[in-house]
Amino acid sequence: WVLQWQKKMGPFLTSQEKEKIDKCKKQIQGAETEFSSLVKLSHPNVIRYFAMNLKEQDDSIIVDILSEHVNGVSLTAHLSHSGPIPVHQLRRYAAQLLSGLEYLHSNDVVHKDLRASNVLVDADGNVKVTDYSISKRLADICKEDVFEQSRVSFSDSALPYKTGKKGDVWCLGLLLLFLSQGQECGAYPVTIPHDLPADFRDFLKKCVCLDDKERWSAQQLLKHSFINPQPKMSLLEQSPEDSGGQDYVETVIPRKQVIPRKQLPSAAFFTETQRQFSRYFIEFEELQLLGKGAFGAVIKVQNKLDGCCYAVKRIPINPASRHFRRIKGEVTLLSRLHHENIVR
Repeated sequence: WVLQWQKKMGPFLTSQEKEKIDKCKKQIQGAETEFSSLVKLSHPNVIRYFAMNLKEQDDSIIVDILSEHVNGVSLTAHLSHSGPIPVHQLRRYAAQLLSGLEYLHSNDVVHKDLRASNVLVDADGNVKVTDYSISKRLADICKEDVFEQSRVSFSDSALPYKTGKKGDVWCLGLLLLFLSQGQECGAYPVTIPHDLPADFRDFLKKCVCLDDKERWSAQQLLKHSFINPQPKMSLLEQSPEDSGGQDYVETVIPRKQVIPRKQLPSAAFFTETQRQFSRYFIEFEELQLLGKGAFGAVIKVQNKLDGCCYAVKRIPINPASRHFRRIKGEVTLLSRLHHENIVR
C-alpha cells in the first residue's frame, strides 16, 4: 500500500493538511495494532498474515503487508475463464467460505469486503479468503482528500444497511449468486432465480434478506441443508420405527434396483438356523428389493416349486403386538378378494 500525498499540495503543507495527515498516521498506527491480532489467526480457508511494516517518506506512507502465498487465482479470474460455476462445486466453495467466515467471526474479525476478487482458489479447488479487515481499513484511509486516490476499489454499495458480521453474510450471498449466474446483482431486494435448486435458493434467501435480524449467521448457515444435505436413507437402512408407530401398511415401489442377496432386508433379521426351518426360505428365493412400506420391505421372490414370481412384503414385527393382529386380520380379509384390476 502506498498512501501518497496529492501532488497539488506541493512540498509545503498547510496546517490543515498537516492535521489531516497526522490524523491518518494515527489511523494507520491503529491498523497496525489491529494487525498484531490478525497474525495470530490460522485457518485452512483464511489467508494468513505474517507481518506489517510502515515506512514514512517525504511525500507518502508505504505500508507493506506480508501474507501467505497461494498458488492459484481469484474467483473473479476463475469465473472469467470457466464461466458460471455449477451448483455442486458452489456447495463446496460455500462450505469452505463459511468455515473461514465463521472462524473470523468467532475471533471478532469482520471481513468487510467479501467478494470474488478477495477469494483465492488453489490448484486443488480449495478456496481461501484474503484481504480481510485490514485492507478495507487502509482503503478507507486512502479516501482522505490529502492522498492520491488508490487504484484499489472497495464496494460501498454492496450492502443496503449496516455492515458487521451479518454484512459479511450478505456479501457471501451476493458472491454465490454472482458465481452461479456469471453476473453481479445490483438490485434490491435481491432476485433469486427460480431455476436454482430449492436448497440453494433457500440458502441464498437466508443470506440476502434485508432484515439483518432474520439473516442467518455463518454458524447457522454451516448447518443449512445446502451445506450439509441430509443423506437420503436407503430402503435397507430404514426400520419399522421410521413409520412413527402408524397403524397402516403402505407400499411404495420406486424405480427397481437390484440388491445383492446378502443385503436384502431378510438377511438382517434371520439366523441360519431360522432360515432352515422357515417356509419362506424353503419355498422362495429372494430376487430383488422392489420398495419399502411403512413397516417393512417389498421383495420380489420366485417360488422354487412352480417357478412363478411373487411380491412379498416382509414385516419384522412382534407377533404379540396389536399391529400384528390387525395386519393379520386385514390380510385374511383381503385374501378373499378377486378382481382382474386388483392385485391379489
